[in-house]
Amino acid sequence: MISLETLLFPDTDIFRDKLYPLLLFCKPMHYLQPVEADENDIMENENDIFMDRGLCQGHTPARLGKDQQRFRQLVTDLKTRKDDYAAQLSSLTMAAMSAPKPEKLGESGHDIVSSLLKGHNLSPSLLATDTGLWQARLVLAIAEILDREEEELYDELQLLDTRELDMLRTLQGSDVSQEGEPFAELDRIREHLTKPRAKEVKKRFAAWLRLIRVQPFAEMFLWVASSDDAADQVIHEYEKRSDMVITPLLKLPLPGKIMVSVHHLVDQLEHFHHAAADIHNGIKNDLARLRKLADFTSGDLQTLLPHGTDWVEQWEGLLEDHFPQSSHGRSFLTLYLLPNTSLTNLFSLAGAEKTDPSVLHAILGVHRR
Repeated sequence: MISLETLLFPDTDIFRDKLYPLLLFCKPMHYLQPVEADENDIMENENDIFMDRGLCQGHTPARLGKDQQRFRQLVTDLKTRKDDYAAQLSSLTMAAMSAPKPEKLGESGHDIVSSLLKGHNLSPSLLATDTGLWQARLVLAIAEILDREEEELYDELQLLDTRELDMLRTLQGSDVSQEGEPFAELDRIREHLTKPRAKEVKKRFAAWLRLIRVQPFAEMFLWVASSDDAADQVIHEYEKRSDMVITPLLKLPLPGKIMVSVHHLVDQLEHFHHAAADIHNGIKNDLARLRKLADFTSGDLQTLLPHGTDWVEQWEGLLEDHFPQSSHGRSFLTLYLLPNTSLTNLFSLAGAEKTDPSVLHAILGVHRR
C-alpha cells in the first residue's frame, strides 16, 4: 500500500490539471483551505472522491462556521466584479500581508474592508478577533483566482503556436511596424505569464503560514512546494538558521498535466499506484533511512538516493507506459534533504505533533514544470 504523508504549499486548491501529477507519488497529499468545504457546491462534492479514496485531505484551521457562505460570496465578488472597489480590496489585502506589524491598513483601507464585510453581513469578529487571519484567507483566495485566470489565458495563448503566428504575420504583411503588430503583444503577454513572481509568492506563503499556525497538525514525511519561488521561502529560512548545506536526493519525472474526468483520473492514479508499489515503497524506505541518518555529512554521495538502486529508471519506464511523454508532457519532482531540522520547528509550528523522535532531518520537494 502506497502511503507518503505530504503537505503541499502554498496552494489551497489542489484540484487542477497541473497539480494532479503529484498524486502519483504524494499520497495522501494534505493541503490547507481558507474556508471549509461547501456542502452545496457540486464541484466540491465531486472532488470528495479524492478524499474517499485516500488520495488527499484538506484542512481548514479556524473554521468560519456561520460566516462561511458570506465569506464565499465576498470572494465571488472579488472574482466577478471588475470595478475599482473590488480591485482596491485585492490590492490592500496583498499589501497588508507584507507590511511591517506596526503598520495599519489606513483609514481608506479600513473603510473599504468594513463596508464590504458589512455589505455581506459578515461578523465583526472576522476582523476584530485576529487582525491578520482574515487577510490571510483573502490573500490565499485571491492568489487562487489569479492562478486560474493566468493558467486559462496561458492555455489559450498556447493554441497559437509559433508556426501559426509566423503564418499570420506573413499574411498580415511585412510593412506593419512591430509596435503596431498585435502578435507582438501576445508574445509579451506570454512571456509575462511565465515569469516568476517572487514577491507575490512571498506574500502568499506568509498568508499560508499564518493560517497553518492557527491549528498546526502532525509533522509530515514530506513538504512539497508547487514552484521554485515557494521552495525559496523554506530554503531562505533554513539558510538563516543553519550552516549546513541543502542536499539534493533525487529527481522524479511526472506528467506535465493530466486532463481527464475526475472519476477516470482516480482510476488512473490507483492503477499506477498498484503497478508502482514496489518502486514507491523502495524510494520511501530510502528516504526514511536518510531522515534518521546520524552524523550526516553534506556531499557524501554514498548517503544519497538511489543508493545503489535503479528506482528512478524503473519509475521513468513505468511512467512512460501509463502516461507517455508524447501525450502528457513532463514535469519533475526534485527532493532535497535539509539536515538537522524539522520543518515544524523551522517555522515554529507550536502544537504540531512530532510523530517520530528519531527523525533528524527534513525533506523538501519542489515541483517544476
